[in-house]
Amino acid sequence: MPDTPPTIHLTLNLPAVVHDAAVGQLESVALGFQSMGDELHAYIPAPRWNEALRRGLRTWLRAHGATATWQETEVPPQNWNATWEATHAPRTVGPFLIAPHGADVHPTDAQTLVRIDPKMSFGTGAHATTQLVLQLMAPLDLTDARVLDAGTGTGVLGIAAALRGARTVQAFDTDAWAIANARENVAANRVADRVHLYQGAIGDVPAHPADVVCANITRDVLLALLPAFSARTAPGAVMLLAGVLTADRPRMLAAAADTGWELAEEATRDGWWGAHFHRTAA
Repeated sequence: MPDTPPTIHLTLNLPAVVHDAAVGQLESVALGFQSMGDELHAYIPAPRWNEALRRGLRTWLRAHGATATWQETEVPPQNWNATWEATHAPRTVGPFLIAPHGADVHPTDAQTLVRIDPKMSFGTGAHATTQLVLQLMAPLDLTDARVLDAGTGTGVLGIAAALRGARTVQAFDTDAWAIANARENVAANRVADRVHLYQGAIGDVPAHPADVVCANITRDVLLALLPAFSARTAPGAVMLLAGVLTADRPRMLAAAADTGWELAEEATRDGWWGAHFHRTAA
């Protein structure tokens, strides 16, 4: 794993009703969030936090009538596995049981156990957007499916797909920490023969056709990737998307339709929207 950098801990004093919107502003760079009353805590790797992001956050806060001040603390590198195991209990999302590597859990015959430890990556199963994709994935028959996992983070979605029968998963992320973390999680779940990891953009991934696309990323990144998802799929393919606030639903639906995708199912959770699309013949 690349050397773990310090983490920036932001504490924003905001009404709880706007926490989801604030998360939308920071989720592309943050490791995770914690909402506690009128405090929103965000954790960001120090190399990702810069003055441009500060200015953007300040502008957003002002536009929403909130104070432009926050507390910013640098946290030294630490054992994120130990922190995760100490503060997060195993979580059930549909048929999936998401648990840290060291947790003593006993899944039922109907449950799929997914072992996930986050290092510097997003995707523990605790965030609403991850849960939305897992929820939409649950009823699919993934037996022998070819899956493309965009912005894999911890690898949770690709690993879940492999454990549910996918033949092969191409998982990519631009972040070196994410790929290193995903590699550990892939090994822990014993799916390294099916989940293939690539550091870089979608153009760095071999252009094999996919039956299922999973993408839990930010709105603008999803919009940019839709044409590439269409190019790598055939009519009848499935696309599962999350990472989009409910307010952005109309824009995503229009962009998906323009690139050959038809809405099949949708779900919302905590202000976030997720969708299951089918690839049309167009």
